[in-house]
Amino acid sequence: MATPIWGQLDKGQTDDEKIEEAIDRLIEAHNDDADSHLGEDQALQSHKAAEIIDHIAGSVVADKFSHQDFYYLYNFETIESWEKSAEVYLSDWPGVVVSAFEPTYLVSYLYSVLAMRDLFLDYTKTLVFQSVVVVDQYLDSVFICGIGDWSAGTPLTPDFGFGFQLLNGVLKGWCDNGSTILYTDAIDYDETIEHIFRAQWDPDTEKFSFYIDGVVVGTISTSTHDEDMEGAVFYVCQSVVEDGECWCSIRNLLLSRSI
Repeated sequence: MATPIWGQLDKGQTDDEKIEEAIDRLIEAHNDDADSHLGEDQALQSHKAAEIIDHIAGSVVADKFSHQDFYYLYNFETIESWEKSAEVYLSDWPGVVVSAFEPTYLVSYLYSVLAMRDLFLDYTKTLVFQSVVVVDQYLDSVFICGIGDWSAGTPLTPDFGFGFQLLNGVLKGWCDNGSTILYTDAIDYDETIEHIFRAQWDPDTEKFSFYIDGVVVGTISTSTHDEDMEGAVFYVCQSVVEDGECWCSIRNLLLSRSI
């Protein structure tokens, strides 16, 4: 087959657009396409899915904060409005200590029902519980935190809602499914230092995600819950055996719920 010579080919007489003009036209059409770069592994989709979206310091201005969520941040300057047991006290700022030790089976707690006319624990909404906590346990003891409530017993167990449980040194995320409590696998973490504990419910995926310092360490999928429960934000410790001890220092608390 003979190789055609460009200069001998027939030329179109109906379109006088130049190559440079065609390139400009196609780039403009691409820029005007709202679906550009949204495919899997393409730039915008990867940007949206990134764990960290990095911008220069100071680049997020006040009017960019969400107006689609209730947002509460508390540093425990005071605990006067909280329900609490005897072994709960303000420590070095910021922080509050909840501790349980002798006598046997002593329970210490700190909790507050959220002052909203609508229920905070609404599973049609995005829900977030986040707290900076360090827990020290000796012998058999349990620490539970989250949004919801706990059940009496030895050891204590979550009743409804979602959050974290540290039982005899084993950390797990937990949630209810309307009839029982579900747990993640055991979470490996350094118990000697503070960590950011975050539990989040996504109603679109019907999944709880549990984070330590921004890293997903467990998930639970469930489509059923204890509905229409008022719930509280709570922290509770229990010494399960004689001479056991559970001590936790809570640095701050962040709660949010979509409107």
